[in-house]
Amino acid sequence: LLHMEAWRGRTSEKAICKNLETLDSAIEENQGVLLVSGHFGNWEIIPPTLAELGYSITMYVGRQTNPLTNELQNFSRSNFGIETINKGKMATLQMGRALAANKIIAMLIDQNDNKSDLYVDFFGKLASSSKGTAAFHLLRRSPVVLVSSLVVGDHYEINFKRIYFELTG
Repeated sequence: LLHMEAWRGRTSEKAICKNLETLDSAIEENQGVLLVSGHFGNWEIIPPTLAELGYSITMYVGRQTNPLTNELQNFSRSNFGIETINKGKMATLQMGRALAANKIIAMLIDQNDNKSDLYVDFFGKLASSSKGTAAFHLLRRSPVVLVSSLVVGDHYEINFKRIYFELTG
């Protein structure tokens, strides 16, 4: 994150996108895209890389405890043309509008958010799981694409994988 400003105009030197056609195919559905990742690898390089490739990116972000850190992060993101939606009362409406405009919403999904009453099996342990991505998928039929960013040699490799769901009711 502290190197974000140095990435501007140079993300193609730092990151290589694999399976980008997966993201393109999801965008072609015209429902917006829910781009999800976890706190794994360097996820912060993903939105700037996509923005510099011409994708319209909106990040769903939590406010940092330190207001200066929060300001720095969002300022750095905005320099790439990335919009941010802060968690809060207006977030649902803003996210719905972004998806209706066929934008990509990038968000992190933690293994155990400790706030939800929805529990899933996470490698044999029950973990509290966020309902947000599933709710927007059901509401808007927005495709869900999993993205990861791993260091491979001297660069980041950004991979995309579509996640399909069987709606069982």
